[in-house]
Amino acid sequence: MIKSEGDLEVVVLLEAHSLLASIIGPDFYTVYGQPPEQDTSFKDSVCFDHFLVLAHEFIAETPVKCDGQSIPLSLQSGLKRFCDRNPAEGEATGLTEALRNFGAWLDAVEVVKRWSAGANQEVKLSIPHKQMLALIANAAKHQLLRLSSQLDKLRRWCATAGYTFSAAQLVDVHGDLVDELRGAFQYYSTLLIELLGRVFIGLNRAVSARFAKNPTNDVSRMDIPAGVTDDVFRNLYGNLLVFHNYDEERIARFTPFTGLHRKRPYWT
Repeated sequence: MIKSEGDLEVVVLLEAHSLLASIIGPDFYTVYGQPPEQDTSFKDSVCFDHFLVLAHEFIAETPVKCDGQSIPLSLQSGLKRFCDRNPAEGEATGLTEALRNFGAWLDAVEVVKRWSAGANQEVKLSIPHKQMLALIANAAKHQLLRLSSQLDKLRRWCATAGYTFSAAQLVDVHGDLVDELRGAFQYYSTLLIELLGRVFIGLNRAVSARFAKNPTNDVSRMDIPAGVTDDVFRNLYGNLLVFHNYDEERIARFTPFTGLHRKRPYWT
């Protein structure tokens, strides 16, 4: 159980590093070209779906109890919390800037345009990139139990845009929208990988710098974050510093420099 900010810091750093290491690497995609005009290609549709799910896991919020309070937290917001508590560290490693750039892209709103045969009209919806990713990631999981909540969200977007659809039409619009957004995120995938890779580089620098201050695999000799409550979190922190301390080149090799042709808006 997380009892303090120190415990929370250890969990966020370890979980974020582990998740980003799963995304930024050779398993899902190949990087082509030379900086600053690079691109990526996924091995197959299964790899693309898995990438979408993991990318969404990084930003998905869940209630976490800390210091007796329940707070909504994602790995993204947890890293921002870490940078707010350690501003010099966040700035020196580039983690603060990387999170800022990633967050700005997630919050950016675009007008999605798609002809829906079921609705017999072109549907235009203003949706932030964050919500687009959530929609297609949940669709990639093929979880019917979440379909109702997804349709409720879509109904609200449609109402805001002035559309009124029947239940059957809404299902058709949902399917068409998922197809449209999958195409958009195939286009945006290189940029999304770069943004996540920059966060990973900043986080890994923070881990490496902490290890370099006192290079040991003996947890009893490590500088443990203030407020850590017991040996479980001390050992997790030791695992982070010793086994999640990557050579930066290992990460940079799979972090593309997105060409300008992939940074333009998908819908015009």
